[in-house]
Amino acid sequence: MDSATPVPDSGRRKLGTLRDARAASVIARQDLQAKAAQREDEILTQLLAMHHAEPLARKLAEDLLRLFGTLDGVLHASPAELRLVPGLTERAALVISYQRRLADLLSRRRRSAQRSFSRLSAAIAHFTPSMADLSVETVRVLYLNPRNQLIADEELCRGTVNHVTLYPRELVRRALLRSATAVILAHNHPSGDPSPSADDISMTAQLETALAAVEIALHDHVIVARRGAFSFRSNGLLPNCPTGWEGVSR
Repeated sequence: MDSATPVPDSGRRKLGTLRDARAASVIARQDLQAKAAQREDEILTQLLAMHHAEPLARKLAEDLLRLFGTLDGVLHASPAELRLVPGLTERAALVISYQRRLADLLSRRRRSAQRSFSRLSAAIAHFTPSMADLSVETVRVLYLNPRNQLIADEELCRGTVNHVTLYPRELVRRALLRSATAVILAHNHPSGDPSPSADDISMTAQLETALAAVEIALHDHVIVARRGAFSFRSNGLLPNCPTGWEGVSR
């Protein structure tokens, strides 16, 4: 004999309603994802249609999204990576690459207007979204006023997949040109590992010395990568902490 207590009709109705609500939620989420993917496809097709006939533009858009996953992935690919898609012209690859650089520039300007950089956490949050996934090593500099407010955010130079050369004299010249009293330096490691190399450590020491000679503080040098970030200041590689800079991530 089954001793289980029967579920009242009202309970069955509630369970059925919950199941229906969950199913509707899943369907709605899938619908939103499908619409978002469709919008990405349409945006990319319209961009490519300026350089390719419509049928080819649509096929190229589909191939690019298949290869790089999302529109963001396409925009962050290098022109050489984009050319891996058969049929895509060099001009179209450059235009896509410039779209990303323009979007990054406008985004940084909006985020950074009169922004204060007195803490390491602010610097990491600023650099990571646009630098962690870059395919070549790139150097960025934040030029700050005496209140650690942003004067300018500049991409100073680009290198290869595992090396970039930054000349101390050029950094000093650019900082003086902007009347900066402090700078925060950042570069990325495409390998995904933010640990500094011997060259990174040596270069940072040279930069700190050159800046100090003209009374400009190097608040920090941050290496960003997919697996995290490394602060020279927090790890004792820039021991003379300047006034007004909290070199700890919090």
